[in-house]
Amino acid sequence: METLSFPGENSTTVDQIGKTVQEDINLAAARPPLKKPILTAWSNSNIPFFLVSLSPGPCLSSSGAHRRQCSRAGRCLVMSHEDASGTIMHCIPARNKPCVSSARADAKVEIITSDVDIKIGNEQLLLCKAGKEADITWQKDGEDIDEDRHLVEKVDETSSKLHLKNVDLKDSGTYKCLCEYENHNDNSDIKIFVYEEPNFGETKTYHEFLENLTVHVPCVATGKPDVEISWFRDDVLVSNDGKNHLTVLPDRNLQIANIRKSDYGTYTCQASIKDRPTIYKRLDISVVVNVPPTVRVRSERTNVHAGPDTNVTIICLVAGVPKPIISWTTPPTSDSSRYIYNSDKSELIIPAVARSDFGEYVCTAANKLGDDSAAFILDVSERPYVILSKEEMAVKPGESVSVSCNATGHPSPSIEWSSNEGKKIEGPELHIENVKPSDGGVYSCKAENPAGSTTNTFQLITSPSVPQYFTVTPGPISANINLHAPVKDGGSPITNIVIQWKKQAQDQWTETAIPLSDHMAVTSLAPYTWYIVRFAAQNKHFIGGFSEEKKIRTKGRREPDSPLLSATDGKIEGNSYSIPFKLTEDGGYPIQRYVVRYRMDKEGENWKEKEIAANMTMIQLQNLQYNSDYQMEVFALNINGSSFPAALNFTIPQAVNKPSLGKGGVAGIVIVIFLVLLVAVDAFCCYTNHCGLLNFLARKLFGHKASDTKIVEEGGVINNAAVDMNGLEKPRGSIPKLQAQKGATNGVHSEVTCDKAPLTKFDSPNCHLQKFSDDSAIVGLISNEEDTEYRELIQDFVDWCLQNHLQINAGKTKELVVDFRRCRHPPPPLVNIWGMDTERVDSQVPGCSPKQQTGLVSQHHCTSQKGPEQTLPTEETEVIWSAGSTPEDLLRYSGGICHLLRSGLLGQQHLDGRQEETGQAVKEGRLCPGKPLRPSAG
Repeated sequence: METLSFPGENSTTVDQIGKTVQEDINLAAARPPLKKPILTAWSNSNIPFFLVSLSPGPCLSSSGAHRRQCSRAGRCLVMSHEDASGTIMHCIPARNKPCVSSARADAKVEIITSDVDIKIGNEQLLLCKAGKEADITWQKDGEDIDEDRHLVEKVDETSSKLHLKNVDLKDSGTYKCLCEYENHNDNSDIKIFVYEEPNFGETKTYHEFLENLTVHVPCVATGKPDVEISWFRDDVLVSNDGKNHLTVLPDRNLQIANIRKSDYGTYTCQASIKDRPTIYKRLDISVVVNVPPTVRVRSERTNVHAGPDTNVTIICLVAGVPKPIISWTTPPTSDSSRYIYNSDKSELIIPAVARSDFGEYVCTAANKLGDDSAAFILDVSERPYVILSKEEMAVKPGESVSVSCNATGHPSPSIEWSSNEGKKIEGPELHIENVKPSDGGVYSCKAENPAGSTTNTFQLITSPSVPQYFTVTPGPISANINLHAPVKDGGSPITNIVIQWKKQAQDQWTETAIPLSDHMAVTSLAPYTWYIVRFAAQNKHFIGGFSEEKKIRTKGRREPDSPLLSATDGKIEGNSYSIPFKLTEDGGYPIQRYVVRYRMDKEGENWKEKEIAANMTMIQLQNLQYNSDYQMEVFALNINGSSFPAALNFTIPQAVNKPSLGKGGVAGIVIVIFLVLLVAVDAFCCYTNHCGLLNFLARKLFGHKASDTKIVEEGGVINNAAVDMNGLEKPRGSIPKLQAQKGATNGVHSEVTCDKAPLTKFDSPNCHLQKFSDDSAIVGLISNEEDTEYRELIQDFVDWCLQNHLQINAGKTKELVVDFRRCRHPPPPLVNIWGMDTERVDSQVPGCSPKQQTGLVSQHHCTSQKGPEQTLPTEETEVIWSAGSTPEDLLRYSGGICHLLRSGLLGQQHLDGRQEETGQAVKEGRLCPGKPLRPSAG
């Protein structure tokens, strides 16, 4: 049933209450007691009310003054305050639904209360319902209620309430409600239990005990009536069944026999009212078991080898309560600053163990109950370290040698010497008396202990031994030495063989040193002559003793010996074969060439020959047949003839199939590369010079007009061109600002190039600038060694190019100097552009030979060396310079700046890169549009 709140009786309608109550009228008529309020009265105090009755008929107030008649289909709802201070009656209509009758037809006496267990000092309300009009009285334990202590109040003709105030233990008992009806009596009783809540007083909630003792945990509780004590651990009741060491004593204290560390925790003491187990109170008591510290280490002794990669970890296992504090005692020889501890110092790490870390490590744990410790022994073995008194000695045969070998390490190492031949020498001293060549070599001192071994070497160097087993064979003009047994090197590798020889009748030896890797032979001897030959080995310190003298007679000059071939040195790559060869004897004359003959090892195959130069040492044969056997012969030829052939057979195996493009594929790749290059060149030509196939197609397909630059190059004339150098400021000094010229001046017109570099003319009394489609030229008149204006104009032009994102090719820029002075003068300084000096080309007065440039040239005349002064034909006349001429006069007389510089700056560039095009341009008169290439007379 829902809870309703009514602001006042007058404002509450019958429908509002009836709608709520009638939806579950059976619940509303449920048997009391009801502990929760189901309706809030319409008093402003919001005091909760309880359901008292729900019955048909009139509603009568307790005083009878307020009477409300309900219809036959309605119900009378009676509500009572929780403190019995008031009663509410309200009629609830059925709202067109049948009226539900009461659960009982006859009246029944009932006592309603919220609780029968009442704590001392509290108040409690008992409500007696008679069911119909009756006289109601109250009794306790068969006696009338003491109305001086408790309040009895009639609610209405059918109800009465008993208000128990400030109850105590004497108020416990049976309360009876007596109802006297018109024709009979009835009663109802209820038992009220008054108790005092359990109280633990000053019972301690924390206890500390020593381990292995029998201890008592007290729990003192008061309450009325009597209090019963129970103990719990982890919500499990402690019972005296003898199965564990926990016992509840008669005085209700908890006994823990031989308390252990595992008994640490929280125990709960529960005090409950006797015969009322639901009335109880709990107290949690903490028990701490103090344990003296105990310490142990996992191993008492460890042996390790010292080294940078060796780390030792010592773990100290500590137990105890309270938690012990750990400290360490380390050996005095160790460096404790290197040690690493964990958070509680139960783990000690010794990194990069050294010999000084050996000794006893003691772990100590202490708390308030005492301390304990455990020791750990670290035994550190150190790898031996060997020190030699000398590492190398060079002594002559017959002398003595003594070397000491000292070694450190732990445990003390054993020392042993050994030679390179495996001979063992015990002890730290190596002593050799009367040193022989065979004693030379490397001696090893080895020191060894359980931590490892270390070896150091000593090298003894003496002279090589005397060669014993050899032969000397004569050649046409040589003596060849062949060793049949190696020579003792005396402890140092043999570097050379020293050979001495002399004629039989001579006393003076001739000597030569030959590297050991070369063929040991003496050449350039006389033929048919007796010689005595001996030799000795040489290392980096000594020359050994000479061998036995051998007497030989040289042979005459003849053909060379056969070359030496080794089939194991041959190498096959695909269908090619290569093999190195050597020559043993040239027969007394230099080798002229080698001849190689080879053929397939089949009947009827012809020999193929190949010549090899005399300085070659490798034979290479190519384009051989796969899966075929070959025969090869090699001849050495000198002036006397050919040697016997050196024969060799070899086989070319079956070819391994590999993916191949074939001839068609190679041809296709070549064609594609050619087309790509052709398109690239044509595109470059179209972009730079507006020529080529792509330019032609673009103009035909899209109607593009030829650019202004192309029009200029093809001889077109653009009049009234107003062209300027963007951003070029007034030059330094007296140079006027570069300006565009309108129209033609003396027949010379401005030209137009790409949008980034407009053609520009600049004129002053001493300087002139001309911009062409691909090149630019600056002409300056230098008088009295004053060239400031000329050089500043060049610098401003360079700056203008930078501002307009143009690049000058300083490497191809050239300067042409024409000196018209009578006397020779040193040339002016070179023009420098971006740190690079320009190249100055040879200059001369055009139209005259260098020897004719001895005076001022004027009026188309040159002085000839062969005769009197003559006038050159007009078509051969070049530049005319006369007194008072300006750069503009020079241009006018010479037919334009291009004509003037055709053999210099511009002409040189065109001849370097575009000779054919320039020649054609000269024929068509296109270098300077609007001006003929030849000047007019006068």
